[in-house]
Amino acid sequence: MKILYLTSFGLPNGRIEKSVLTATNNGYKVIFAGRESPQYKNSIFYRMYSITWNAKARFGIPYYWHMVRKQIIKIIEDARPDIIHAHTIFPAKMINDLGIPFIYDDNEHWAQYAKVLYEITNSKNSSRIGRWLTKQMKKRAISLWPTWEKEIVSNHPTLTVSERIATDLKKMGNKNDVFVVPNFPLEAEIKNINTPKYNKEINSVYQGRDGISVDIYPHKNLEGLENIFLKNDIGNLIFIGWNEKNKEKIFFKGLLPRDVMFTEMSNYDIGLLPWKKHWSHPYLNPNKYAEYAHSGLLIINTSSLETISDTLKGKNETIDNYNDLITKISYYKENTNDLYKKRIEIYNFAKKNLLWDRYEECILHAYQIC
Repeated sequence: MKILYLTSFGLPNGRIEKSVLTATNNGYKVIFAGRESPQYKNSIFYRMYSITWNAKARFGIPYYWHMVRKQIIKIIEDARPDIIHAHTIFPAKMINDLGIPFIYDDNEHWAQYAKVLYEITNSKNSSRIGRWLTKQMKKRAISLWPTWEKEIVSNHPTLTVSERIATDLKKMGNKNDVFVVPNFPLEAEIKNINTPKYNKEINSVYQGRDGISVDIYPHKNLEGLENIFLKNDIGNLIFIGWNEKNKEKIFFKGLLPRDVMFTEMSNYDIGLLPWKKHWSHPYLNPNKYAEYAHSGLLIINTSSLETISDTLKGKNETIDNYNDLITKISYYKENTNDLYKKRIEIYNFAKKNLLWDRYEECILHAYQIC
């Protein structure tokens, strides 16, 4: 059987690629259709199609919307898939309107994401995003995306990334066919990560590309994080994911391949998710905390990121503000044996629980009922 993966994204995309491996390992032929990705060299796809997406199409502007819709119709007619797996709300809405059965992967929770985007573009800190989003487009997002999401979720098998989002989606009228598949690493990705090593001097890590943007995202706000390391005796801070000039106690490792990233992080002690509190946090399930856990890092996260605490079952530490963060790190700086014990606990917990492979049956079941 053939599965067509439809998305408004390009490649690489970790969630799509893991879904594809699940499908191919179970005998499906997988076809990709999304934004052109000329640098992508992975041969996991049976066939690939390019779709010309733009911002106006994603915001439902009629002329641009129908231009993309025509491309998708042509691809479906040519590929003749048995199953369609829509990875973003835009192609999902298009094929929903065509009356074609499909599976929807709702990894953004678009009703909430539209509110965050509106907040970003109206912020005094917004620059790049604010320039290309007109007032009309922002209003369209707020009105259209939640309506589309409810329409799609209520009528199609839906995958999402956390129990909290799933609970919200089930209220849209689909109590039985919403399945949770978190963005955890594949077992094959983490099997060679060694048991954490004890370190006398502690170092903290922040992994992710959030810091590259010129915009300050209100739900991922790290303002002032560097200063607490510069002004306090709490060890070094290492950023993995973007390049800047190193300074005293602050080091930048750049964007690393995933295998190198895991190895690099395993040299350190604490994985940070200290975003300043935001109303959207209960809906967020950032990939990095599972990657921290597999690398044997004690995770310290903002308490409003409730999914992390739900998942780790008390094996993380929570903070309400940067003063709490200073207190937590200061404690572990003086109690490195306690820190090491907790690192081992979360490392072992991750190897048993925080794996994509444990959730593959949810994807396969969704395919069967499509």
